[in-house]
Amino acid sequence: MKLTKLLSAVLMVGALAITGMTGLSVVHAADKPQMMVSDAWARERPAAIKVGGVFATLHNMGGEADTLVAASSPAAEKVEIHNVSMTDGVMKMFEVEGVEIPAGETVEFKPGSYHVMLMGLKQPLAKGSTFPLTLEFAKAGKIDVTVEVKEAGAMEMKEHKHH
Repeated sequence: MKLTKLLSAVLMVGALAITGMTGLSVVHAADKPQMMVSDAWARERPAAIKVGGVFATLHNMGGEADTLVAASSPAAEKVEIHNVSMTDGVMKMFEVEGVEIPAGETVEFKPGSYHVMLMGLKQPLAKGSTFPLTLEFAKAGKIDVTVEVKEAGAMEMKEHKHH
């Protein structure tokens, strides 16, 4: 039992050291799974465009699955969790109630897939700026992250061609 607590403490100190150096967000509690959010970013958006997407990598370092159930940000009037599907050559975006992150797994929010949708942007998303986003998990609770705004063409979704 003492070895388990010691190992957990050592891993947490290592994770916190990484967090300080790379801008990761980590939540840990003895009775909750560990969740880490890294590389949170959004594409720049001019004032005329009132919607935007946030992309990030969600790491579940705990022993049980957890689910992202909500998101919020002062940068937008409304924030939802979305996914994208392709039906008959038409891409459709839709809201999802949650995204499960299995124990010990990583789920990537990326263009053309899961993302956090910002609606009613309160100001332009300018390249190089940042804004806060809170992700809420069913078990781990709320995690505050800083989203970096990148140029409009950043991480474009790969084009799929069908023969």
